[in-house]
Amino acid sequence: MVRSSGVPDPSPTIVTLATNPLSDQSDGGARVCQRGDLDCASTMNVPRAFSAMLVSAGTAILLVTIPLVQILSDRAYFAAVQDRHAIGRTTEFGAEEIAPINEAIVRFFASEMSLPDALASTGAPVQVFGDREIDHMEDVRALVRAVGSTRDLGTVLVVLGGGLAILARPRDGLRSVLNAVSRGAAATIGLLALLGAIALADFGALFTQFHLVSFTNDLWMLDPRTDNLIRIFPFGFWLEATLTLAVRCAFWSVLVLVGALTLSALARRRPEGLR
Repeated sequence: MVRSSGVPDPSPTIVTLATNPLSDQSDGGARVCQRGDLDCASTMNVPRAFSAMLVSAGTAILLVTIPLVQILSDRAYFAAVQDRHAIGRTTEFGAEEIAPINEAIVRFFASEMSLPDALASTGAPVQVFGDREIDHMEDVRALVRAVGSTRDLGTVLVVLGGGLAILARPRDGLRSVLNAVSRGAAATIGLLALLGAIALADFGALFTQFHLVSFTNDLWMLDPRTDNLIRIFPFGFWLEATLTLAVRCAFWSVLVLVGALTLSALARRRPEGLR
């Protein structure tokens, strides 16, 4: 900076970050960094990047796990897909016989009851599944609960990351959160596109690989000629359920992405005094 006399101004050049992304007003005033002070800038960017990472990861987790939990507890969805795959015509189980079995499975997932006890509680035949199928369903219940726990973790990540972002940057923390949400939604869409391409190419291989990764035993290898679990929930059921999950996840991901980007743009346009 040069004075009118032509003598250089001896005062140090500083950057006041009241409206800069690196501003820190937690102490009630603007934080000041010397120009070129990379350590200062880096230190102040760490919580911003960390909170954004938490929000993005939590968003992606929620966009997948919430629809999945809904499908796994939707008796009406079970019945609709079973009807489309003619379970009542390819097995001895009609709609009236399958309904209490579906109800028992949902109760089993949501409780500590054994599968036979859950079947008895709904009036379904207690002996409809053999020992191998019952043991496999115990493994499935553990997996379902892991999905629920992962959903809860996603909620914690979004709340924690969002809180940190707003505390660190009160003036525009909300916009940072919205941007992180949009990145999480975009990442989910990309992941869905990748998995969708793999599933369309060879769903059978993907289905088998899922079981190999998810279970440490071979109880999932059932005989469709004799095991009622796979007769009531055949391969076609899981193909349709997977496609339904992908569509629901994609729908909500696009909705969240568009919503977050729109709200972020509106926040950016607000007058400075209203932020």
